Formats: sequence, structure tokens, C-alpha cells
Amino acid sequence: LETFRLIKELDNQYTELEIEKDELQKSNLEKQKAVGKYKELYDFAPTCYFTLSPLGEIIELNLSAAKMLDKSRPDLINKRFGAFVSEDTKQIFNQFIENIFSNNTKQICEVILVLENNSHVSITLTGISSQTNNHCLISAVNINEYKQLVEFNQLLLSSLPYPAMYVRHKARVIISANKLAIDFGAIVGDFCWNSFASCKGNLNNKADFEQNHPYVITKANTKMCTFCQADACMQSIPCQNNPNLNAFERTWDAYWIKVSDTVYLHYLIDVTESLSLIHI
Repeated sequence: LETFRLIKELDNQYTELEIEKDELQKSNLEKQKAVGKYKELYDFAPTCYFTLSPLGEIIELNLSAAKMLDKSRPDLINKRFGAFVSEDTKQIFNQFIENIFSNNTKQICEVILVLENNSHVSITLTGISSQTNNHCLISAVNINEYKQLVEFNQLLLSSLPYPAMYVRHKARVIISANKLAIDFGAIVGDFCWNSFASCKGNLNNKADFEQNHPYVITKANTKMCTFCQADACMQSIPCQNNPNLNAFERTWDAYWIKVSDTVYLHYLIDVTESLSLIHI
């Protein structure tokens, strides 16, 4: 009977072990599926991802990253990322890697890649160290098109024969301005109503405007920047606001043109001489 009991216990233990084995296999299978799904997302992500060592060696990268460097993934493993960075931005990259591992905080930099066909690609790198601090995770974004767009927009501003600037609509921050606008007081990165606080003009409905747009009023509440009073005209392109505006000892017609949902081109045409002729 004792032998029978032991055999029965062993049989039960064997059954329990089989159940645990099946559960473990299922768990491992689920983990493998999860890893496979993560790897698939990583490999085919449109963003370029790199894993770099403290020396800047490429430990791992996805397909988009390999395409950016114009090489196959196997050929890039263990290669120094810095070898693709232009000489004039290499120090920026080296400092970027050093800061990641020394500060353990997210770091951002902009560098230029030089590829085998001698093409130059401007990129923004964002990186953070791993928990073990033995490698860092990097994302790279190609900003060539963005930089070309910025250069084109600046060229457009510079070609205009009157004060002109790009203004972020809601915040009223000047994104860029041509020399004429800067000469009149435009400060890139500042609120346009700060830059042009001395600009005065008449409003058809000043009380209503002040109530809805208090941010264009100075603290003294005595000066209002009429460069910013185009909200009621935003629906049409181009739209004219405050014709015969008096500012900086000149008379202007002010215009806004919608560039995007958040950015507007704002420019002023000097009509001082034209008005003088009319009144003669």
C-alpha cells in the first residue's frame, strides 16, 4: 500500500510538472510573440533608431536608420557613428554622446552626415542612456527639407521691399523677419506686440478687441500694437487690416497672409507718399 501511495504521489507530481511545463511553454511563446512584435515595430518604424555604445559604436539599428546611412544593417554593426558625421559637427556629436552618459538625461543636437556619395544630410539626434548606462538609445530625424523650407522662407522675406515677418498666430511670436522689419524694431523670438509697442493706430471697436485680446496691451494699458490687430480678417487671403496705419512716423497699409493654420506672413506697405499726393 505504501508503494502504491508513493507511485500515486509521483504520478500526481508528474502531472503537475507537465501542467507547469505547458504553462511555461505558453508563457515563453507569448513572450516570443511580444518580442517579435516589438522587433517588427522597431525594424519597420519610419523613425531612425540607433543603439550606441559609450564610444559611439553602433550596437543595433533599424531599417530606416540603415537607409539613412545608405548601407545595409550588417555592414553598420560595430561601426562608429561618428565616422559619418561631418568634421565641422563632429565635436558637437562627441559632446552629445559624452553628455548622455555623464548626465543621464535626454540630450538633443543637430549634426550633418556625410555619406559615401558625398551628399550632406542635416539631422537632429535625440538620445538617452539605458538603465545600465552601458549603451544609449538614439533617434535621428532628417531635417534637410525643413532647413530648405526655412531658407526659402527667409529668402522670400528678404526679397520683399517692405517690413515683413512670419508670426505665430495665437502666441503672436515673431518666427523670422527681414532686415527692414528688424530695423523698425522686430525682435525674432519675441512677441510682436512687445517689439512694436510704440506702434499706435485707430480701432473701429477697440473695447471689444481689448477684451478678447488682452495680451496685445502693454502693462500701462496706453499703447496697443496695431501690427497684431488682424484677427477679424484672418478668413480671407490676403487680408488687409488697419489701412492708413500710423507708426514709426510713417503711414502704412498692413496685411496678413495665412501660410499655415498657425503661421502668418505679416507685412506693411508704406503709403505715406501716396497719401501726401492725394491731399495735395
